[in-house]
Amino acid sequence: MKKIAYIFGGFLLGIIITVSSQSAFANIQQSDSTVVNDKGLIAYDKSDKKRVALGINDEANMSGLAFYDQLSVLKGQVYSVPNGFHIIANDELLIRSFDKTIFQGDVVFEGNVKFKGTVDFSEAKIIGLD
Repeated sequence: MKKIAYIFGGFLLGIIITVSSQSAFANIQQSDSTVVNDKGLIAYDKSDKKRVALGINDEANMSGLAFYDQLSVLKGQVYSVPNGFHIIANDELLIRSFDKTIFQGDVVFEGNVKFKGTVDFSEAKIIGLD
């Protein structure tokens, strides 16, 4: 998971740097629905509501992507920080795969955890149930 996060984080950072320098987007101009500046890009829908923001926050030493609903309320964000990569949902977060979902590396669950369906521990080493 760390490798994927680093790859995606690096990819995202590459896009942000490209957008901020406008080297690959030299033909993009500010319009009623998109604003591009030296810190990123903000896209608005046809009702002039902010829907997506992509940018760099130098003060927080982070870069990321934020998603907004039809009322411009922040719904979630994906961003990199100096020692990690965060995916945050302001409401429900659904991670879905139509095949196998794999988490690699150490995984920590904080808060309540609920399992539905079959839980297979046949290949697991269970500790701490003393």
